[in-house]
Amino acid sequence: ICGNMRSAGVRVYTVAFQAPSEAAELLEQCAGSTENSYEATDAGELASSFRDIAEKLQMMRFAFSE
Repeated sequence: ICGNMRSAGVRVYTVAFQAPSEAAELLEQCAGSTENSYEATDAGELASSFRDIAEKLQMMRFAFSE
């Protein structure tokens, strides 16, 4: 599913929250790059991950609107 989404031009972001290493690796593979994959072990890291994703999406939005 993830590969098909990326092939269709969809940027996939993943966040592994308190996940076992195998699950985190699977999510990283789904994202397709370490830039789009996050691991969080606590609420602060989780919030930081989502802030970073939001900033990336905001930058993409500006790039498409120009």
